[in-house]
Amino acid sequence: MTITENLTGVVKEEPKTITEFFDEIKSNICDNYCKYPSEIKDYDELIETVCSKCPLRKLN
Repeated sequence: MTITENLTGVVKEEPKTITEFFDEIKSNICDNYCKYPSEIKDYDELIETVCSKCPLRKLN
């Protein structure tokens, strides 16, 4: 246990890497703002036709 944990009882999270940060942003946008999952119900078709061309893929 660290001194902070002993004094406050709070466990500090490890800082995120840039990759983890971008992955979280991409997931949030895909899950909450993308219009295509409601239009294309077949997951495989969605990935092949829309997600594969999504500009968010460039964040990797």
